[in-house]
Amino acid sequence: MDVKNSNEIITEFISRCNFVQIYSDYSFGLFGAGDEFLGVDAEKSLDILYSSAIAANRVIGFFETLPPFIPEYATKGGCILITKTLPVIVSTPVLFCKSLDVFPNLLATALRVSNEISLPVIVVVSDNIFNNFVKSGNNSYDHNRISGYIYKQSFSNKLTIEQFADKMVLADQLLNELMPNRDNYKEISFKEPHKPFLNYILPLYGNDHSALIDIEVSKKEYDSLYKTLSVRYNVKVSEKADIDSNIEVELKEYLCPGCPFLVYFTMHRDKSILYFTDINCEGMLKKYEINYVPFEYFVGINSSQLNVNTVFIGKASSFNASYFPMIRSGSVVLLNDADYKSVNGFKKIKNIQKPFVENKFLLLPYSCNNIKSYKPASLKYSKCDKCADLEYPLCITETSCVALSYRYEKILVNKELCTGCKACVTVCRKAAIR
Repeated sequence: MDVKNSNEIITEFISRCNFVQIYSDYSFGLFGAGDEFLGVDAEKSLDILYSSAIAANRVIGFFETLPPFIPEYATKGGCILITKTLPVIVSTPVLFCKSLDVFPNLLATALRVSNEISLPVIVVVSDNIFNNFVKSGNNSYDHNRISGYIYKQSFSNKLTIEQFADKMVLADQLLNELMPNRDNYKEISFKEPHKPFLNYILPLYGNDHSALIDIEVSKKEYDSLYKTLSVRYNVKVSEKADIDSNIEVELKEYLCPGCPFLVYFTMHRDKSILYFTDINCEGMLKKYEINYVPFEYFVGINSSQLNVNTVFIGKASSFNASYFPMIRSGSVVLLNDADYKSVNGFKKIKNIQKPFVENKFLLLPYSCNNIKSYKPASLKYSKCDKCADLEYPLCITETSCVALSYRYEKILVNKELCTGCKACVTVCRKAAIR
């Protein structure tokens, strides 16, 4: 089983399910699986996706906030809309994902439901799935290729109330079979990992109110999320939760073990340099304040001499050599994600763990998808002072590596997660890690 992060899961899903149209607004900031439609806002982009699905294309979109819409026509291709915010108007099935370990199966379920009811399916994702990773096996996805087609009547026959109700009945049956909601909720939360949450909700159809249940939430979460749920559920504000309503749940930002950005920056970070990348990892971007732009943007920025030094870090497999002569200033670092023996014009670094002389164009030995493993780090406790003069040990704060933890007044190294990248060795002031 492979260890995958949320970006790798969604990239695999898109690739294996043969999506024809992909949209991602830059503000979504998670997967970066597609580009914004040039000059088109989110609302119009949603129209493009929906009309493409009506024409039997399989489409997927990523929205920070999903614009309100009401589907009036049946889709002939699967349509998945992923968002961080629950729509104010629920007009199609909504699935919730607050844990990364269920994300692959939930995506497959969303596509299946969309195919069977011929309507878009919304997936609302929680912050809990960001900057995380999970062991993932071979997931069963729908691999069928769909050729787009459209008839004159595709946009002439709107769904009747009866047809829409039939589709919601079918969706309810499918989802109740695949991921049923519990009927004994007391207090739920979409933010706090240890509390349960609904697996899905549906628009109200017909006179069905049989699914009404009592749930409790804090006032803070009620204002931001549950007003929509209160249309269908008896939502009550928890008095206990109100006491703690000002408490924010802080999620620890982790980087993948052996992260090439981590190793590179612990050895070669220069705060006077502007860094750019087209690799969309929110944890890395936030930790190092790297500018997330397409490589074409970097080329445009560096087509003339600048008054500051710039570095672009990207994947070797996606490097466009035709832009190479246009880069008049700035440096390019390629992460060797395809195990190339060489890339023309780039100096190959054999071992990223050892200091190397800076060069304008570098090829580092691995990338995020093929991280090399070396001998795991070990800690000599007689030398370690746990950075007593600091609030927290440097090896943990500087690396944000999930293989390191601070428990029982000791720094612990998880040998199964440690790749031996030596980033923690570089930042340790006492040479206690080796």
